[in-house]
Amino acid sequence: LVSKRFGDGDFAASNGGASQAGQFAADESPVASIRVPAQARSRGRLKCFGGANAEKEAFMAGHFFAGMLGGNKRSKNWLQENGFTNVITESDNAGAAIFVPTEIERAIIRQVEEYGVFRRSARVESMSSDAKQLAVRVSGVTAYPVGENEAGTESEPTYKNIELTARKWKTVMKMTDDFNENALISMADQFTLESALAFAYAEDNAGFNGDGTSTYHRITGVFDALNAGSIHTALSGNTAFSTLDMQDFLDAIGKLPDLAGLMPAWYISKEGYYASMARLKAAAGGNAVQDVTNGVSQMEFLGIPVIFSNVLNKTLTAQTDTKLCLLGDLRMAAMFGDRRGITMSTTTEKYWDTDEIGIKGTERFDVNVFSPGTATVAGPLVAIQTPGA
Repeated sequence: LVSKRFGDGDFAASNGGASQAGQFAADESPVASIRVPAQARSRGRLKCFGGANAEKEAFMAGHFFAGMLGGNKRSKNWLQENGFTNVITESDNAGAAIFVPTEIERAIIRQVEEYGVFRRSARVESMSSDAKQLAVRVSGVTAYPVGENEAGTESEPTYKNIELTARKWKTVMKMTDDFNENALISMADQFTLESALAFAYAEDNAGFNGDGTSTYHRITGVFDALNAGSIHTALSGNTAFSTLDMQDFLDAIGKLPDLAGLMPAWYISKEGYYASMARLKAAAGGNAVQDVTNGVSQMEFLGIPVIFSNVLNKTLTAQTDTKLCLLGDLRMAAMFGDRRGITMSTTTEKYWDTDEIGIKGTERFDVNVFSPGTATVAGPLVAIQTPGA
């Protein structure tokens, strides 16, 4: 991203997407000087834009969508008059791909982190190129017993190299070509949210369920990467969320290694949670009327936080040899490679008969599950799997 404030020559540049976009201070952006007309002010709470300049950023975003993506001359003039332009394009697109202003990118990434589990929970690594190699720790040094004047035994920490390869993901949506300045803020909020939801789902689906095929852009996610030592098989006959019992979850906790700094969480679908964990909580002995009144929605089970993801298993009927949920610390097991910010481009031809404009958004990311455990020893993530037939 390159954003320029006209007249003062100040530039703000970013290659790192979410991690760097958040570094821009409010006074580096021309947003602070924007004046939002009274008739264009938001009538309700904005979903994607927050902070002191939320309404101004949304108004600017609306002009960006209308002007840079929709070709609206009035909005283009407004962007230039207020200090916004975009000068970076990608040569592999049929039309120029526009890097969105920092304020919009920041709002999209904020929503991706809110709705997306994987990016929020894994270790995020900014990528300045399409491929990046880095070392991750496998094991540390060993302390040996020695006498007073006895030489110690040497040992060294062990590292392994892993690689991240940026993979391109795309969203396509439509917007009307009839722009109304009074609706710019709501339009910006809607399109920002739609982009964020799409990218969040893609990141989660690849990160958890990726099987290395083209469906997931060749990404191998957590469930497919885990080795046998990191898989706990439920007790015989427990082939559905509704038949899992307390011992299955206790055994998974016991299987998880006691690693320094480990901060475990349960990763499960909402449907799976209420058919298993919530059911067991409600059925636990010693419940009083107050416990039943308060319900079972507290997002914690056996003292461990519960995190919902829409991409995880939702099937409530019996299923054999199937991974249902995860326990552990995603940050210690997987890396999320963030190549750069979001780009957008448009077409006015595909939907010309309906007076609409097609908007294409792209981002680049990769996932590497670098600590999947071994054939006999669990890593920092453990999956609960149903037994075979």
